Amino acid sequence: MQREMFELTDEVLLVPIASFLGDPNKEWDRIVLLHLIRAHQTLGAVRITSAEEWYAPSVVLIRYLFELAVNLIYLDRYIEERVSAYLEHCRCVSDLGEADKVTSQLDALWEQGNYTGIANLLLPGTAWKPLKQMCEEIGFLDQYNTMYRHASEAAHGGAHGMAIELLEHLGTGRRPEWEIPGVLITALTYYGCVVEVACKTFEKLAASYQFGATWGERIEKIKEALKEQIRRES
Repeated sequence: MQREMFELTDEVLLVPIASFLGDPNKEWDRIVLLHLIRAHQTLGAVRITSAEEWYAPSVVLIRYLFELAVNLIYLDRYIEERVSAYLEHCRCVSDLGEADKVTSQLDALWEQGNYTGIANLLLPGTAWKPLKQMCEEIGFLDQYNTMYRHASEAAHGGAHGMAIELLEHLGTGRRPEWEIPGVLITALTYYGCVVEVACKTFEKLAASYQFGATWGERIEKIKEALKEQIRRES
């Protein structure tokens, strides 16, 4: 099963991301392309960490993929109302006049050696929307309460799973065989969520992805096999 998952992931990663797919003057097109690029790179990173059986880094990367998917789906529900708020929160300048103003402020902060001020000017201090709130609206609350909480524990340096990780490192323990395929199938699932919005936005993309056909069928078969293996080993 693990070999099959790696082969499927490699097939998905072979689909190239075009330099630009839509209208460069449309904010929504730029946002979708950014999320697609980031999601593609993150799936590639999960492929690398999974091949090394580095479990904790893999689930942290899946957490990021989940956030990309949730944000994009949430924005897609009400594009006109939400895109401007999203970009404003992310400190994205909207015109040359605003860019000149920010540049002047940056110059002054550099002269003062005020690096905290620079960070405060360029980077938002909080998420633009609470992730749980977005998950509630788009129907991802179960994933938030299970996968995301588990991945967040590793992302924040928690000790959950310490025993098995130490035993793995010492060579005296090993994870269940379903865990690495489970990591890959989860990563592919959330990558597929990003791709779905991208294909809706850039219709020409749809022919390149097979999540609704061949890949989708293979993913569902692997999910059922994983569930059965987990039941047997529980």
